[in-house]
Amino acid sequence: MARIRSRRRRAILVGLLSALLLGGLVSLVTLLVGKVQGTEFAPTHFTARTFSFWELPILHLQVSPIRRNAETISVTNYLRSQNLVSVPKQAPGAGQWHLVELRRGINSPAPADAEILISYLKLEDPDGPIWEQWSSDNPAAARVLWPVVQRLSERELYILLPELFELASHHTNPTQLASEIDRYLRDAYAELAIDLRAADHRELAAAVLADAAQDFPDDPRIDELRKSVAETSRP
Repeated sequence: MARIRSRRRRAILVGLLSALLLGGLVSLVTLLVGKVQGTEFAPTHFTARTFSFWELPILHLQVSPIRRNAETISVTNYLRSQNLVSVPKQAPGAGQWHLVELRRGINSPAPADAEILISYLKLEDPDGPIWEQWSSDNPAAARVLWPVVQRLSERELYILLPELFELASHHTNPTQLASEIDRYLRDAYAELAIDLRAADHRELAAAVLADAAQDFPDDPRIDELRKSVAETSRP
């Protein structure tokens, strides 16, 4: 009996030591490469925030609360103060935050679609933020540009923004800028929907065309594409 008890105690001790070693190893690995951090953007409020938490590597199992902090971007503060974007009184909901970038452990940050807009908002030259200065110099054109930027961002159509900023950099007359933006968006919506349909993403194509119809309800090309997508989506 004494030998059996001794073996049991030895087995329990080995088990405890193994558990402690395993726990220590997991803790060390988590400490070294388990931190997750990133940035989010809420286009409804034109505001950004950073976040961070710890997770078990490989398993991606969160083991700590999420910490969030507001990120200051000069241009967004200016746009809100000048009422160039619409900001609801209530705080952004969980589904209104779009991922800008995500970094796990020692890996390089992985950009998401919203990073397209953030990269423009953070552009600077020796005089300061470029698009804040442009908006200050061209207030009438700014009232044309930014509501469209916000609307496309809310729809997560960030891929359409670079051409929008390119147009704004060349056209500061508000009437001409509005005309150029309308022309561009009519074509961009149609081309994006066609590409999505060709890639067999019919639901996304239908969603893009629904947005396009809100902006251009009388555009026959968009109407025809909506009918075409609806027909090919039928079983």
